[in-house]
Amino acid sequence: MTILGDVSPHAKTELFPAGGRTALSSALMSNYEAVAFGQISTSEAADRLISQVEQTVQD
Repeated sequence: MTILGDVSPHAKTELFPAGGRTALSSALMSNYEAVAFGQISTSEAADRLISQVEQTVQD
């Protein structure tokens, strides 16, 4: 956090809700696998990941 403060003194720390890290890891893995197996494009995976993370943060 010290480095972040040095680089960007106006940066704000965001806290994930309980289980947020697990949800993020699961979302990353499922989207990675979907791209790897040709099920979705990288753009679709990025949009899906953002959507999933936003939902996790809002819950």
